[in-house]
Amino acid sequence: MEEEICTVTPFLSPSFSILLFMKIISLNIRGIGVGKESKVDWLKKVCRIEKPNILLLQETKLHSVDINWIRVLWGNHNCDFIQKEIVEKSGGQLIIWDTSVYDVVDSFISEFCIGVHGNWVGSGKDFYTINIYGPHDDPNKLRMWDFLSSLLCNNEDAWVLGGDFNEVREEDDRFNCVFVESRVKKFNEFIADNRLIDIPLGGRKFTRVSDDGLI
Repeated sequence: MEEEICTVTPFLSPSFSILLFMKIISLNIRGIGVGKESKVDWLKKVCRIEKPNILLLQETKLHSVDINWIRVLWGNHNCDFIQKEIVEKSGGQLIIWDTSVYDVVDSFISEFCIGVHGNWVGSGKDFYTINIYGPHDDPNKLRMWDFLSSLLCNNEDAWVLGGDFNEVREEDDRFNCVFVESRVKKFNEFIADNRLIDIPLGGRKFTRVSDDGLI
């Protein structure tokens, strides 16, 4: 399976000061799959070549997995994870992290995201890592912005927000899709109100690339 990684450094809170020491990859995997359709070998290759410190996966479409499965995917035993399982036939999220550099002390699973909180080893810095899979409809988008804002405003630690927001900041961020200005305005207001820093995308222009690689 030939695909190109879009390496995403997510939104950061202003108090974040250890960015240069970490590598985060966020992928909407659109189903890890089984048999001939499985993307496990491709993900193993991503982990081996890119060596991320934190991996955020959306739309895994996985039921429960265990630490042995995660270790095979990651390539060594220096890892841990938190999972939100598939609901009916959609969704599913994973955060996998390198335990030798990120000492996670707690985690949570919510309607819109999963998250972990821990210390970057040797830095003395605590931060949250949030993996978001955003809804498509307007009412739930508004609920998600409110929920995330409440998380951010109630804690002074640093934050990394990544994932698939199912939203864009400007028209050029989306190809061959309907552009809804009111949604974009709400997204940008959420970013501004919470003083988040939008780090530019690395790799291709779009985070979702078609199977033939043309867009």
